[in-house]
Amino acid sequence: MKALRDELVKAHATQSTYTPTERNIQELEEDLQAMDSITQCGLSQARIANDILSLSKIQLGALSILPTTFELQNEVKIILRVFKNELASKNIDIGVSYDRSLEDLGISTVKADRSRFTQIITNLMSNAIRFTEMSTGKREIQVTLSVAPTPPTDDTCTPPSEFQRLQTSDDSPLVYLYMSIKDSGPGLQQEDLALLFQRFQQGSNAHHVFGGSGLGLFVCRQLCGKG
Repeated sequence: MKALRDELVKAHATQSTYTPTERNIQELEEDLQAMDSITQCGLSQARIANDILSLSKIQLGALSILPTTFELQNEVKIILRVFKNELASKNIDIGVSYDRSLEDLGISTVKADRSRFTQIITNLMSNAIRFTEMSTGKREIQVTLSVAPTPPTDDTCTPPSEFQRLQTSDDSPLVYLYMSIKDSGPGLQQEDLALLFQRFQQGSNAHHVFGGSGLGLFVCRQLCGKG
């Protein structure tokens, strides 16, 4: 980076046209990759610290929920934008779709805790990227957002396939957000399901393979259960 800067200064001083060499370009690309790695490491540490702080508040019963009104689809785009460089560097394709339930229910804005909403999606995306990175086939992540006026009827958290349009005079009817993040990673064993949402637990005890703190999904579940 310093060598490239010196060349640019020299070219400017002589008022000549500067054409970077292959070596200059390679050095610049290496510097950009290093900066991106530093950024990703910082974001990862911030996620872990945020989860630990949330866990402490949950255990003390001091976790507060502060609802604000925000545009739902736009917020999802902002959250996912953070992962753009990481996805590109790991050759992972991402698709985002919004279920027709948003249109059917006329939902464009919601009132919820924006920071907790961000924390949940960030944890799920981080988890999906970690496992998809290990895939030897096509690497892809599919994000789907849907809404419904009723909560899930079982432990799968699957949105209801059919529901009636909201029939209420309330200006702020209660709706449930369903966020699905599906990845092309190696998948789960049946016995892993019982471990996933427990604190400091991971499927097949695979910390040495996939990394992670084993805390993110537990925090997500706790946050989803807060009223």
